[in-house]
Amino acid sequence: MSKKGIHINKQRWKIVLTFLVLLVIAGTLFVSNGFISKIGQREKDKAKQWAESVKKKGELVKLSDQIFQELKKKEKQKIDLVLDAYRIVLKTTDDLTLNLDKDFADSIIKSNKDIPVILVYSGSNDPIYNEGMNQFFKEVKSDVKKDSISMDQAMKWRNMGQCDTIPVMEGWEAYFFYGNSSKLKDLRFRSDSLIRSFAKEIKENKGLIPVILWDEKKNELVASNVKGSASKLIALKNEWKTKNKPLEFNFGSEKKTLYYSENRELTYLQWVPYFQFIVLGLIILLGYFIFSTFRKAEQKRVWAGMAKETAHQLGTPLS
Repeated sequence: MSKKGIHINKQRWKIVLTFLVLLVIAGTLFVSNGFISKIGQREKDKAKQWAESVKKKGELVKLSDQIFQELKKKEKQKIDLVLDAYRIVLKTTDDLTLNLDKDFADSIIKSNKDIPVILVYSGSNDPIYNEGMNQFFKEVKSDVKKDSISMDQAMKWRNMGQCDTIPVMEGWEAYFFYGNSSKLKDLRFRSDSLIRSFAKEIKENKGLIPVILWDEKKNELVASNVKGSASKLIALKNEWKTKNKPLEFNFGSEKKTLYYSENRELTYLQWVPYFQFIVLGLIILLGYFIFSTFRKAEQKRVWAGMAKETAHQLGTPLS
């Protein structure tokens, strides 16, 4: 076979090998992208399911808060009615026609057995309280201890603005203090527990997706499973809201927004095909460099042999 034919065959083999290498690279990238796409879709589905789950829990917290606010409103209406009843009962008058009103007002006062009420006359330290105060007494049996507890609660309610003054006669008045029923306190505790568990679940969500719960009214962080400074978290939430629609929660007067992003591992996986391409490219370049080096070395040895053979035939050997 002529040198030209051998050269053509070499060129063909180079083209075939190059084509095979490119085919391997394309196949590898195709398979890798397929796996990564499936993993990415699965992670996105998990993120959506988690977001929906959190949204439903947020709706539960919102419903609990709405029930609390409604019960609180009804209790306020009831305590206003009880206060008016006390005003009628304690009113000093000689008008006998008001006896019927006093009997009705007294029945309203006696019917209130759940909302704690304390009545203290001016110049006296002996509180008068109803059955609603039993939630504070628990196992206490001493009347002196009960009076002390009642006066302490009265001072707390006064500081909270839960008090009023009832005129009895000139120079003498009664102080009316009231608290919340045990049902309302229990509901408030449950509602606060739901909010705390809601924030705790977000903080402990380290294996799923990065999230930030933000208080829009106070413009501050509530909870997040992402570590970083306030400026970093603000930048992240502004970036995430352009990629995924934030979830909004309204806990009564508190409006909170949940910002979330894709899984960190999914972000890393998206770079795998490019990394593979770079590695394969480096391997090919290295192989080509090694092949070229060996080929040049072989050529040098051939030329050296040919030079020696020619010199020998000419009768002038080379050292």
